[in-house]
Amino acid sequence: MITAMCANPGRSFGKKEHAATLYGLLPKSHIPRDVAELFVEATIFTAAFTEIRTTESLEALEKLCQIRTPVVDNLLHCIARMSDAEQTTAVIDATGPGVDEAKSTVPVSFERQRVRASQELKRRGFLSYDIKHYYDVPERIIMIEELGKTREPQAVGRLLELFCAGNAKEKRAVIQSLAKISDTLAAAGLHEIFVTEKDVKTRRAALRALAGCEPDDSQAPSILSVMIVSLVDQDASVREAALRWLRGRADSWRRAAQVSQVSETRQRLLSMLQETDLNVLYHAVDALGEVGLAEDVGPLEECARRIKPAAVPRVKDAIKKIKHRAKAV
Repeated sequence: MITAMCANPGRSFGKKEHAATLYGLLPKSHIPRDVAELFVEATIFTAAFTEIRTTESLEALEKLCQIRTPVVDNLLHCIARMSDAEQTTAVIDATGPGVDEAKSTVPVSFERQRVRASQELKRRGFLSYDIKHYYDVPERIIMIEELGKTREPQAVGRLLELFCAGNAKEKRAVIQSLAKISDTLAAAGLHEIFVTEKDVKTRRAALRALAGCEPDDSQAPSILSVMIVSLVDQDASVREAALRWLRGRADSWRRAAQVSQVSETRQRLLSMLQETDLNVLYHAVDALGEVGLAEDVGPLEECARRIKPAAVPRVKDAIKKIKHRAKAV
């Protein structure tokens, strides 16, 4: 919302309107009233009959630059991205027989504000914009996010402790942080969460995060096992995530899978051609195209006769990939 205010800057005649939405957020945010008022002053112009005076706007911006808080860092980012505008003023012509009022539209440039805000951000070390500075984010969530930002394997143990003691929101934050670390330990933690957690949304988030991990080769077989089991999960979103992983990691699957796993995976993919959930069905077709064998072409052709005509090219592409691999063997 604050960024949108800067995309459509306020004018001297609309100051109250420009500020109203911001003031409405104050009770729920970390923006002090005096900082909000400086921000509003810095993002509007004052008008005279013959010129646009920018003095008040720039003075307010200078005062804003003296305040060192994360909230002000965010506001400076908004000002640095402000768009230009037009300002319409009433001009009275008192020289004629009657008093006429006309409208005068003047282009307004916020370049000086943008430059000054950018200079201050540079002086502060190019601190990044972070929406959490506007809201009353619990300290535990911030701690969890900071642990993820380190991308250090040593943080995994602490994150798992926080997961066990956390509420639903904190647990999802832990999963996101483990996904950022994305090493063998993080993958093992996500695996454990997926297997033991009862909440559907948490399991789904854990599997999606696990699918994006980059563990070492020793972890690949266990992840593969999780994905194979997930192909028959009751949650369609879990099945879809497993299919996406299988399609994107087909080469890894071929290297890590045992003969029994290859056969099991293919049989499950073939049975998924009967899926009623179309997203799962289409991803099953794609995955079968990546890992299927020549004898799987027949079931795919039969599937093409049952599905919507618009999806038939998808099946044909899967068949083409299977035949291409068969020729290369």
